Amino acid sequence: MTVDSSFVLLFINTIILHCHTLSSNRLRGDKLILGLR
Repeated sequence: MTVDSSFVLLFINTIILHCHTLSSNRLRGDKLILGLR
């Protein structure tokens, strides 16, 4: 495994994790806003 391929895998994993975190944060944020109000 070269450095390039491992970097690409890390980059893809970061994007997937980021998108997943954004979607779950949106759900959590809605619950938080409703709870605070």
